[in-house]
Amino acid sequence: MKFLTVICLFGIMLVLQMILNTSNSDVIERAPLALGFIMLTGHLLGHIANRFNLPRITGYLIGGVIAGPYIAKIFPELFFFHGFLQVDVVNQLSTVDKLALTLIAFTAGGECRIESIKKSIKSILIIAISHMTLVVSIVAGFLFLISSYMNIFDGMNSFHCFLVCLLIGVISSANSPASIIAIIVETKSKGRLTELAIGVTVLKDILVIILFTISVSLIMPILAPGHGDAKSIMILLRELLMSIIVGIGIGYGIIFYLKSFEKQRTVFIFILSLIILAMSDYLHLEFLLVAIVAGFVIENFSKQGIHFIHSIERASTPVFLVFFAITGAGLHLDSLIKLWPIALAIFAIRIMAVILATWLSNTITKEDDKIKKYSWTAFLAQAGVSLGFAKLVGAAFPDETFGAQLEGIIIGAIVLNEIAGPIIFKWGLTKSGEATVLDSTGGGH
Repeated sequence: MKFLTVICLFGIMLVLQMILNTSNSDVIERAPLALGFIMLTGHLLGHIANRFNLPRITGYLIGGVIAGPYIAKIFPELFFFHGFLQVDVVNQLSTVDKLALTLIAFTAGGECRIESIKKSIKSILIIAISHMTLVVSIVAGFLFLISSYMNIFDGMNSFHCFLVCLLIGVISSANSPASIIAIIVETKSKGRLTELAIGVTVLKDILVIILFTISVSLIMPILAPGHGDAKSIMILLRELLMSIIVGIGIGYGIIFYLKSFEKQRTVFIFILSLIILAMSDYLHLEFLLVAIVAGFVIENFSKQGIHFIHSIERASTPVFLVFFAITGAGLHLDSLIKLWPIALAIFAIRIMAVILATWLSNTITKEDDKIKKYSWTAFLAQAGVSLGFAKLVGAAFPDETFGAQLEGIIIGAIVLNEIAGPIIFKWGLTKSGEATVLDSTGGGH
């Protein structure tokens, strides 16, 4: 029944799109309609995915992919429309996307409890550092070894080729905190694996931003003179410090509100998230870090943490739905189809590197067999940050053809990681016994 409803929704949306195209409507008129459509369709597809024991966010992603602009490029003979979520509509919805990501970041910060961090700090640091070194070096080394067989590197000297491979390796080390939080909330997971997944992913998110900025600042002036300089590192450090300070201030501001008022807490947090986005844009702050720090402060320095998390979790379904549907619409499936052999190779070698790095870390910290066996599943998914890195690297090269090909290769691998990562992580939580919601009807929402 739900599947038939999805088909009917697509039919209705197709007719509406034809009407809007005929009337030459602008993107502002189409964006709210597209948003409503993906929320309805994504919700239904999430239920369908859950029936097959897949994460609900997989259904949200599929809904975004089908409605997005890139699948029409792959099957032009079947799709006589250009997607409901066309590129201009996706761009118009970027604020909604960032709003959802801010709320997810609040949750991520709120899940980082000092008592848990104290118990796991050694493991968190060792796993994060091993990933940042082994995943980067293994992926970069593998690509450099096969670079002579890749047309994209034709005519490039070995040193420049190695630097490009190193950039791809750095991007490969990134994870998706949003995917991790979504799966944990859906399955209501609790335990050692869950704590490590959150701690490592949040720490890596910060470290990867720093490492990427340093890499681009040092490498791009060599590969593309005029792009990148050492000043970028100091600017980044200043922005990170300011983001932490602002996050602490906002955290204590939310604590005051939660102590003083018991009503409209969810609405207040939504409005505050919009303020954070505007403030971050104006002051050049990392809005994700601001929200993570604020969530951390609320959870650990007040008694309001549980009320704060519950206020966000009440809205978790639409938040995750919007974020992952828009993410799905932005996945460049055309890049994956064109460059699938290289993307698949990066995907495969990255999984091996993650498994090796995680196993070595767990062996050093003497984790139990359950953690050794399943903890790697938490570190495969990639999404927004990785896609942003890929676009920045691709746009930095004067040779637009090379830049587009490089961006396509990286995005192709990210697409595979974003599709497979959440599924594998849910499987890992289930097999480890930490997932407490396993039925195909509740899903934790």
